[in-house]
Parts: sequence; structure tokens; C-alpha cells
Amino acid sequence: MLNKITKDFIKNGYFDTLSNISLDDSVSDKEPISFFQSNKKYIDFDG
Repeated sequence: MLNKITKDFIKNGYFDTLSNISLDDSVSDKEPISFFQSNKKYIDFDG
């Protein structure tokens, strides 16, 4: 069961680097800021 869920997350693109997940783009006139620098992939629950 867990393997199927993981495969579905990978297939649907729910994994991303922590650097991308933590981007703050709330200020429209400034470039987004990442709060973490990491290439390790995590589940992006907002994706």
C-alpha cells in the first residue's frame, strides 16, 4: 500500500526539493526567496 502511494506521488509530481517548496513569493515586486537550500526531495503537499 505504501509503495503504491509513493509511486502515485512520484508520478503526479508531488516530490520537490525543499528549496522549491519553501519559496516565498508573497511580495510580487521582488524575486522569490527560498528559506532552505537543499536538493533533497520531500513531499509537496501544496502541489
